[in-house]
Amino acid sequence: MNFNNLAFPLLFLVVSCSPADDQQNPVKPEQYDWDQLIDADLSRWDNYLSFQYTSDYDGSPPKNEQGELIEPIGLNNPEYGVPVANGQKWALRI
Repeated sequence: MNFNNLAFPLLFLVVSCSPADDQQNPVKPEQYDWDQLIDADLSRWDNYLSFQYTSDYDGSPPKNEQGELIEPIGLNNPEYGVPVANGQKWALRI
């Protein structure tokens, strides 16, 4: 076997297996600024209510007496709220 055929793979193996010198340039983990999404007033959340259902709701979009679809209550409508038991102000339901 020729020495030249063995020298290059052996040199490559030794160089690739040697430990890297990471002490000069250590890798620092990235720092993230997290936003707290849940606070006491749920101030970072929106409130969307679809329809005001009646007791005879059958799962289809509700209609008025003329047969027209009723508009949803909507996003952050101040006239409506989410009733919560136990005297709490808000409920978070996902």
